[in-house]
Amino acid sequence: GSAHVLFQGGQYNGTVEISKVEVREISNVFDPSQIHVLMVSIGDAGVNNWDKQAICILGTPMETGHTYIVKATILTAAGGTVQLVPVWEASPNKESWGSTKDVQYLEGRTLIGSEEKATKVVWEFTASFPHDRLQFWLEQIPGDVFIDNVSCVEKDVDEEMVDNGDFEEEGIQNWVSNWGGPTLKQKEMDELVSFLTYLNHVLEINNGEAPAEHGYERQAIHVLDEPLVVGKTYIVQATICSESGGEIQLAPIFSDYTEENAAPLFGSRMNALQNGVQYLDIATIEAGQSSRVKWTFIAEAPFDKLQFFIGKMSGKVIFDDVSCMEENGDTELIVNGDFEEEGITNWTVLSWAGQTMIQAEADVDDPVSIDATPTTGIATPTAISADQPAVRYDLSGRRVDASYRGVVIMNGKKTVNN
Repeated sequence: GSAHVLFQGGQYNGTVEISKVEVREISNVFDPSQIHVLMVSIGDAGVNNWDKQAICILGTPMETGHTYIVKATILTAAGGTVQLVPVWEASPNKESWGSTKDVQYLEGRTLIGSEEKATKVVWEFTASFPHDRLQFWLEQIPGDVFIDNVSCVEKDVDEEMVDNGDFEEEGIQNWVSNWGGPTLKQKEMDELVSFLTYLNHVLEINNGEAPAEHGYERQAIHVLDEPLVVGKTYIVQATICSESGGEIQLAPIFSDYTEENAAPLFGSRMNALQNGVQYLDIATIEAGQSSRVKWTFIAEAPFDKLQFFIGKMSGKVIFDDVSCMEENGDTELIVNGDFEEEGITNWTVLSWAGQTMIQAEADVDDPVSIDATPTTGIATPTAISADQPAVRYDLSGRRVDASYRGVVIMNGKKTVNN
């Protein structure tokens, strides 16, 4: 049938006949039980690098001359490049069309093209201006781009400068797009299951085609910024994946060791050393599997390097999440042990033995790859089964237990722990 409705407003007074009624359910309720990301709908790719931008407004501007670290996880089926461009929007120094001239152009980061793997990107830079916005230039990428876990912190300072960077609270008021740019939407993860797999960065070492006779003939060596303290107990852990499988041994070394300085430096402890090296137990790595290995030991010298003997493995050997901490301590002694920041200058290999080393992306489709957590548990030093209690981390990277409520990273995936 028909109905008559009386409108009373500033523009119209009278009656209107309604010939058709459609009932639609509209829901704008934010569901905190779901996982959320920022969806950037670009449509057709831009002609210029700057045509399509997602812009984060910082609550507090940067300080000129200070060093900052910006991180984000980005998923795009098309792949491409993202460039970070911090700007000082409040600057009085303007272009003729009104935009600020106080801009800092950082290097682009390559994004893998995938519907299942997101790329973690990191920039570390010294602010040239008191930047108050972070422009993410999605350079000529078509379609939808999904952004998560955006972070901006001053180096060596814990305070987070990006509000709601994990998008787990309702609202994206601190995000805007450029004129003529993409549309932004806070999207629930249940419509985006493929975003749960993250691309990880690792240390990839090529040992050559054939294994060596002895483990020490091929090494991965980490140079510590500060030496270990004699007599204290330390825990060293690493996630290792090997193409061939084989043995790995940790052998901390004191580079300045001599027979002359051993006695006055270490006293009776010198008997535990062989040429400044403390040989720890051997762990076995299964071929094509990632294992978490762990050594607990009392430092017999002020060791300044950690030698990982990997000579009995051939092909690729991959390291990730390397850690060295004093027992019951909270200070990490390994710099960039997860390899998520650019640079591996504190790592060396035996180049004269034919070893090569790169910082690589670990593809989860590759049989020699590492997820965020190992598949074969923790080795002490021999790998144990995978049915150990799951390791959980909150979104800031702190380890939490099963009682924690909220979004956690577990087995390399984001999930809601209720």
